[in-house]
Amino acid sequence: MTVSYLPVRTPMIVFLDAEGVLREPRDLQSFDAVLRDYPAVSVVITSGQRAAHALDALRAPFSRDVGRAILGVTPTITIEGPADRPGSRYREILLYLDERPSRRWVTLDADETLFPEACENLILCENGVDMFASMELQSRLNAALLASVPVIGHDGRPDYVRLTDIPQPWRDTFRAALRGSCCPAVDGEGECASATDWKDWIKGDFPRKNWA
Repeated sequence: MTVSYLPVRTPMIVFLDAEGVLREPRDLQSFDAVLRDYPAVSVVITSGQRAAHALDALRAPFSRDVGRAILGVTPTITIEGPADRPGSRYREILLYLDERPSRRWVTLDADETLFPEACENLILCENGVDMFASMELQSRLNAALLASVPVIGHDGRPDYVRLTDIPQPWRDTFRAALRGSCCPAVDGEGECASATDWKDWIKGDFPRKNWA
């Protein structure tokens, strides 16, 4: 299965070592809870169990909506000896990305030796999907969503975003959050919003509460 539609979705793939990371029921619940807020993100399984189970079986433990986000598995490379193992999962991910390019990706894994040293795409989950891993994953997904929407400057006015550039379902949710707010009107651009409001909404700081 290809992921050719990624440019019109949130441009992020989550590669998941399900066998190593989702060791306890709470790990699966935590992963589901984060991914449920990002229904356009794609998931690809990297763990060893992928060779022995069909895709439907790999999806089965997840909630239905998160299970639908699991597009496939990474290819398996041959490990002929101990020297081949370091970095091997990273190489499998790169093989997957060769056929299905994505500018942004992150991987949740319990074994850092399977990746290059200080791999910036790796969220190391030695304690499963704990609070820290969940927060890091959410931060990475927010950054990908934010980066996918162009910020536009116009004739010295404050920067703005076009609502049509925001992927669903966030477009409708953000539009609802904007009710009662002052939005820029730019000829020929359709519905727009302040870039500051968009960035604050991604961080959970919009709508702003008036505590005065």
